[in-house]
Amino acid sequence: MITNNHPASSMRPNGVSSAEIERAIHFDVEGLLDVETGSPPLMASVLVDGRTETVVFEDQSSALADAARATGFRTVRLGPWLRDLVDRAVAESRRIAAYSRRERIVFEECGIEGDEIALRYLDTRPLAIAWRRTQHPEIDRAMKARRRRRRERGEFDRGRENSLPALAKLAGIALPAMYGAGQVTSRLRAVIGQIDGRGSFEAITPTAKAKWANLVRHNRWDCEASKRLALVAVEAKQNEPRR
Repeated sequence: MITNNHPASSMRPNGVSSAEIERAIHFDVEGLLDVETGSPPLMASVLVDGRTETVVFEDQSSALADAARATGFRTVRLGPWLRDLVDRAVAESRRIAAYSRRERIVFEECGIEGDEIALRYLDTRPLAIAWRRTQHPEIDRAMKARRRRRRERGEFDRGRENSLPALAKLAGIALPAMYGAGQVTSRLRAVIGQIDGRGSFEAITPTAKAKWANLVRHNRWDCEASKRLALVAVEAKQNEPRR
């Protein structure tokens, strides 16, 4: 159970304020496959009070843990680290925010579920989608029309219009050149494969090392952009004239 002085309603997405977004623990994981398919996360970044930390889960990938240690990042065990994250959120009355349900599934897979996470977790994606609908209705309508046409043609809809890069760009948040949307899995496989094959991070190619650096930058940008986009969305909502 959540033990703080905030009423339960203030921990629901509809009641989120810009102050809560500012104080939230912003969280993003990366893995080889989507967590919903059963693949665990291999690394994560957390943004709190303007400070971003990246960690690698040593119990999920020893190769990636070697890359982390060689480049000055902390290695942790997934379950205990998540528990510490929740304990901090409870002790400091913070939300845990991420741009999707994916990160919430990670908590649930590690046995952190029920009200303990449900009342504290904030998926910022619906906030951003609602912001586009109200602040950019023409773009929103055009996007929905394109998706409808794809469905009518029987094409697979990846939902990229609702992705963090797409909505961040609409909000004026610059996407770094190295971001490489859709390249996380290939970059992870390249780094892990070379470390497994060559024995250490120091022995892999400069190209593979660059892929690791870009993975870290990608993961950290996701945290930072998710927070900035959530602030844009919440502040726009707060500034709407009252009916």
